Amino acid sequence: ISHYRRLLDFWAGHSDLFMGSHALFFASPENMDYSKTLAMQSWLFSYEFPKTMFMTSPASCRVYTSGKKADYLAPLIALDSSSGVPAVSTIRRERTPTEENDRANIQIMVDAIKEEAKAKGQERALVGVVAKEVPEALQATLRACGAEVVDVTAAVSDLLIAKDPQELEAIQLAAKLSCAVMGKALIPRIETIIDQNLKVTHKAIATEMDAVLTDPAQVGLGAEMDRDLAEACYTPIIQSDEFDLRPNAESNEHELQPQCVVLSLGARYKGYCTNLARTILVDPTPDQTRRYKALLEAEEALVANLTPSRTIPEAIAAARAALNKREAGLDRFLSASSNLGFGTGIEFRDGRWQVRDSCTLPLRAGMTFALIVGLKDLETTEHPDHKGQACKYSLLLSDTVAVAGEGPAQILTRAATRKLSDVTYNLREDTPAAPPPPKKETRQSSKSGAAKREAEEEAARKRVEREAARRAAAAAAAKPKASKAATTPSSPAAPATADGLPVSYENYEQIPQEIVRGAPCRILVDAQRETVILPISGMPVPVHVSNIKSCSTSEEREYLSLRIDFFTPGQPIPAGMQYDPAQRFPQSAFLREAVFRSTNTKALAAVCRSLKEIQKRIKLRQRAQREQASLVVQESLRLSADRKLPKLRGLNCRPSLKARRGAGDLECHANGFRFISGKGEQVSVIFANIKHAIFQPAAND
Repeated sequence: ISHYRRLLDFWAGHSDLFMGSHALFFASPENMDYSKTLAMQSWLFSYEFPKTMFMTSPASCRVYTSGKKADYLAPLIALDSSSGVPAVSTIRRERTPTEENDRANIQIMVDAIKEEAKAKGQERALVGVVAKEVPEALQATLRACGAEVVDVTAAVSDLLIAKDPQELEAIQLAAKLSCAVMGKALIPRIETIIDQNLKVTHKAIATEMDAVLTDPAQVGLGAEMDRDLAEACYTPIIQSDEFDLRPNAESNEHELQPQCVVLSLGARYKGYCTNLARTILVDPTPDQTRRYKALLEAEEALVANLTPSRTIPEAIAAARAALNKREAGLDRFLSASSNLGFGTGIEFRDGRWQVRDSCTLPLRAGMTFALIVGLKDLETTEHPDHKGQACKYSLLLSDTVAVAGEGPAQILTRAATRKLSDVTYNLREDTPAAPPPPKKETRQSSKSGAAKREAEEEAARKRVEREAARRAAAAAAAKPKASKAATTPSSPAAPATADGLPVSYENYEQIPQEIVRGAPCRILVDAQRETVILPISGMPVPVHVSNIKSCSTSEEREYLSLRIDFFTPGQPIPAGMQYDPAQRFPQSAFLREAVFRSTNTKALAAVCRSLKEIQKRIKLRQRAQREQASLVVQESLRLSADRKLPKLRGLNCRPSLKARRGAGDLECHANGFRFISGKGEQVSVIFANIKHAIFQPAAND
């Protein structure tokens, strides 16, 4: 009812926009996609009616529809004159209506409008329509019934572009869902693909996120939002090689490339749309970083100037100036130089309210826009994977904003971070290049494609290992320890002897009973004790995994063979080994390798995978112990009580505390410095432990 009153008030105050029409006529399109007709139905009746026509005027509203949809309007039919809106009457449509039936019922609606026009002393009955959505044949029928047809598309756009508080609340919920899907589902999915070097296509990722958009519970909003009211405005757009920054672009079947990734999505809740786009930069070059900062400043300038006191061309000029301030002529790369967004709401894209230089319409509080600021077909020759080669890339930022009564527009999708430190991934930072894989330790495919994939997977795995070890060492260093504990490596997870030798089991009774009783010829991996129990000469023999050099499998017809190589005298002992068996047991005989064969290929392959996982865990723990042992014991930092604490803001710590570089603040206290990152991580450096302090200007860094 409130929306109906708004329609009548807006109609009365903007009769020129409505072309002096006495009534408005809407007919549901064949394609139930975004349209002003469906938007008006949803706005007035909170429902979209297929195969329905309705004609409304300040004095009446007649709906020509089928029986079930007419029953939905029963509460409106029962309204009396005290409601302040005209009564709604329905004309029931036949199940299989003929053209004669439709014409006769349209004639009834037109005759009523002609009577209302005559009561006002006017001979002509003007009926307003959205010209592009009402077929020409139907417009001809209206004329044949005695009505004059006028186009009121602009009036409908201006009516729907400004939102009331209830509408803004629905858009805010839709924006919240968009941000949650971007931050909790899409970006983590991209991070996993990059970290693990997975081969996943853009279209496959888009399909996954399309399902998440329709289920708020997957991103922790199940209690706050109704699943039946959530949907996607469009299928999410994922791009990393070929860039099309238009809102109607599609994800292709190419695999995701870990370089420059553009992500676009939009959630719709209670019929109201939002749009959101972010760009992820992997190992960005200096010019990519500079241009992203320029793009961010351009969007901020655009938002700051979208106010009722300014015009859209003035806001666009401010965005262009922000781009050119960072780099002269950068505005020529704008993805849509004449269009930086559009009005949005129930209809995803309003054709009248475009953020372009030619749109000089006055802004009003409550208007909502989807801003789209992108730089297309940029080039860089500094990418580490393509040194000296011109690599094309694009940058895109899109947010849904609401014009405020005073001050800059409100960014409804601000929860999806745009800061450079949060969208930048430095995989090569502070890590040496991954060494090539061993040539003879495992059997490798003779095909170059398979070898390349194995090398890429090995490099990605080692990056993850280095990062995990660094975090483990940082966590250990943050815990207060006694001086003795700080210089002594922590004991392994499994029991150990006094001189540090790993022990699988302290006595025979600790061996799992399923091996001792009934299955002596079975291989069992005890992950908790980091031990594998091997059947040798019919007896279960426990072997600590730290004694295993490598393990591999090979197929032999219907069999699968598992080969386990052990460390033996004469072999170099890798860093991190707990002991040298040749020196401790010079008179003993050593087992160099063991081969097991079985038709149960899945079980044997699972054993091999488990052994490799335990080996990885042991290596990570030993590396953390070595790094922890090298830590310098320092006194506790004494915090200064001075309010005017010396502080430097916006600094980066090297090496970075996380995989992604993040800026923070450096504080000077009574006996040392403390660095606090934007995420809350802390690093303390005591003055007494500083050997050298070197100042170097961070130019172009």
